[in-house]
Amino acid sequence: MCSPTPLHTTISGIYCISTKVRAYNEMPVNPGAKGNITELGIPKPLVIRSSDAAKIIFRTFQKETLRLSDLGAETSAMWCRAAETAKKIALILAGSRFTDITADDANYGCELTSTLVKNACVSIRENLSDNEFERESKRVEAIIRDCGPKGITTKDLVQRTRFLKSRIHRKTLLDDLYESELVNRESRAIGVSSKPSIVWFCE
Repeated sequence: MCSPTPLHTTISGIYCISTKVRAYNEMPVNPGAKGNITELGIPKPLVIRSSDAAKIIFRTFQKETLRLSDLGAETSAMWCRAAETAKKIALILAGSRFTDITADDANYGCELTSTLVKNACVSIRENLSDNEFERESKRVEAIIRDCGPKGITTKDLVQRTRFLKSRIHRKTLLDDLYESELVNRESRAIGVSSKPSIVWFCE
């Protein structure tokens, strides 16, 4: 991911912005005036524009996010406001320098937003469930996945899934995960024992 501006410059700009926001927040209230806040000087809002290159990047990103939001998948709605979020991130970066939005700012905003939305979609798919069986299935899948490539033996898996109703229910659930190719299993020799054990893992 690109770095649109040195960190110390961004921190300095954000500190300057936060100082102005704090000063506005601390303005005294004057109910007798036309407004309810006594102005301390004449406001001078900063107008920040996007460069032509940044506009092209934003338009391309918006076109792609609209395509993703129209797919009809369970996480499609996550992309509906992604383009707007990317512009806000770029605006913060440019505002911290008091400059217009550059192509680097636009790229950073789009890439960061895309990464965050994709991570959120993965989390939704792994944890969101429609019923009790699916909720338990995702929980067992997460236990197996968290064990990494080495996997987990059936004996240890039974110990960690004692929340399941019965042995038959556990077998049904594991068979469903295996047939759906969400988890895999194989016979391995564990430790010094020559007797192989069934190990569950995610590829």
